[in-house]
Amino acid sequence: MTSQATQEVDWYQVVVTDKNGLTGNSVVEFVGPLIRRLGASAVGMSDLEGAIPELKDYERRVISPTDFLRKAAGATQFDWAFLFLYVKRPTVELQAVADDKESMLQADLTIRLADDTYFYVYGRDHDLMNDLRQRYPEAEFKVAKFSGLDIPY
Repeated sequence: MTSQATQEVDWYQVVVTDKNGLTGNSVVEFVGPLIRRLGASAVGMSDLEGAIPELKDYERRVISPTDFLRKAAGATQFDWAFLFLYVKRPTVELQAVADDKESMLQADLTIRLADDTYFYVYGRDHDLMNDLRQRYPEAEFKVAKFSGLDIPY
């Protein structure tokens, strides 16, 4: 699907508040099931901020889900991050992609860790996002075109 066509389809946004403050363990507990449910084979990262020593050198890089979960577990706290999940490893490295929104369009699922508190999840898979909504009934839920998504910076 081209970037333009991807922008015109319905996107789902789920916002979950993390009462643990985006610790490494809470990120692993939240992201791990999404990786498995999606069948992700790669995780890309950008805008990495926080006490995340094992991931500091992985800005704009793609690693295996196993490596990501292992390194994320060692974090004290994520302040901010984009996590891009891919079913098939991307053919273009993240360093070559213009910006985070373009990376979101290419990913199968994106998780935005925001302000030490929130998981913003963006995707086009209705069933996966509905499952997430049921798992977190208190979460905010939105359906919009790509331009209508709330992406915190």
